[in-house]
Amino acid sequence: MVTSQIRTRIVELQSEIEIKKSAIARVEQDDVCVSYQREKREITAIETRITANEQALSANQNQYLERFYTQINFHFKQFGSDNFTLEKGTDKRGHQPVYFLKVKFKNVEVSDSNITKVFSESDKRALALLLFWAKMDFLTTEQKQKAIIVLDDPVTSFDDNRILKSITRIKEALRAVGQSSF
Repeated sequence: MVTSQIRTRIVELQSEIEIKKSAIARVEQDDVCVSYQREKREITAIETRITANEQALSANQNQYLERFYTQINFHFKQFGSDNFTLEKGTDKRGHQPVYFLKVKFKNVEVSDSNITKVFSESDKRALALLLFWAKMDFLTTEQKQKAIIVLDDPVTSFDDNRILKSITRIKEALRAVGQSSF
């Protein structure tokens, strides 16, 4: 019986030793735990800032794109394509949204495969030119003054109305830019 009590006491003491070792390990690792927790909080704060910056960037991009597509549509109508509406389309199937030009003719959306059937040669060239003008609209006065514009026969296949509107727009640009060549 004494042997049994001694064995029980040994087991109890070994258990106490393990408890004390755990307590010592906690004290020894306390600095590491505190450091880990501090680093974890910093990581969380950085991730929060990244998320906020990504959201701000996305909002800024969307605002810019909305304005850009509005300008594209404005210029397309200004260049004589009243029956068309150009809008920003968004494809969100991947990890990042992909933006594209959505075309409507008399408020009916035109599929990509039918654009060549709906756009005349003049419409296609006007679209290319107005993308340039829309981009120019976003330059600051200083950037425009430093800009050099080179247009190589921008009105090929335009009708008289589009040629006149193009000449008017080119004259406006000449007043704003530093150099130009046509």
